[in-house]
Amino acid sequence: MIYFSFSRIKLLHDCPYKYKLFNVDKHVLPSSDPAIFGQAAHRIYRDIIVKGYERKKAIGLWKNYFIDECIGNNESIVIFPKENYWMTKGYPIINIFYKNLDSFNIKKVLCAEKKFKSTYEGHIVTLVTDLIYEDNDGRIILADYKTGKEKDVDYYQLQFYKDHLGMKIDACKLYYTFQGLIEFPVDKYKKETDEYISKGLDILVKGDFYKNVKKECKQCYFFKNSLCDAKKIDVKGGKENAD
Repeated sequence: MIYFSFSRIKLLHDCPYKYKLFNVDKHVLPSSDPAIFGQAAHRIYRDIIVKGYERKKAIGLWKNYFIDECIGNNESIVIFPKENYWMTKGYPIINIFYKNLDSFNIKKVLCAEKKFKSTYEGHIVTLVTDLIYEDNDGRIILADYKTGKEKDVDYYQLQFYKDHLGMKIDACKLYYTFQGLIEFPVDKYKKETDEYISKGLDILVKGDFYKNVKKECKQCYFFKNSLCDAKKIDVKGGKENAD
C-alpha cells in the first residue's frame, strides 16, 4: 500500500527524479517567494470567505499573512531580491478577489482547507480541498484557488478530488487570480484525469525515478546545488534513468 496525494502525482509527472530527491531521499526543497505568495493568498481568500473580512481589514492584514504566517513559519526558504514585489502584489489580488466574490454565489460554506482521506486502487490518498460550499441555487460546489496561469492539470486535480471525496459535488470551480472564476461540469475531465493519475502512480509503484530532462532543469534547485547531474545531459528534452 502506498500513501500519495495529487501534488505528489503532479511532481512525478514533472520529474520522477526530483520526486525521489524530495520525498524518498528527504532533501529539503526551500520555499520560494512565488510559493509563499500562493500560500498567503490561499489563507487570505479563505478568511475573507469564512470569517467575512471586509476589504479594508483584509488589506490591512496582508503583510501579516505574507510575512508572519508564511515566511515566519518556514524553516527553509529562499528569498529573492523581489521580496517587496511579492508582498506588495498581494494588495491588488485582494481587491480583485472582492470584485469576483459575488460570482462564487455562496450561500453556506461547508468546509475550507479540509483534509480528506480516501483510497485509489488499494492505495491511500490524501485530498486537501480549498473550499466546498452550497450556492444560492442549492448546488454543492467544489472550488480551488490558483495564483498561477491556467493549466490542464488544475482541472484534473478538481476532477480527482470530486471523484474521491465521498460526497455529492454538483459543479467544480477554479478561481484564477487574474482570470476570475471558471466553472466546469463534473466528469468533464474524468478520462484525462484517470490516465494522469494512473501514469503517475505507475511510476511511483515501480520506483522508476528517471530524470525528465528539459530546459527548465537549469532553474531547478536540485540542479543548481549539484544534487542532480542533469547538466551532464543534453537538456533539449528526454528521459534518462536515474542511477
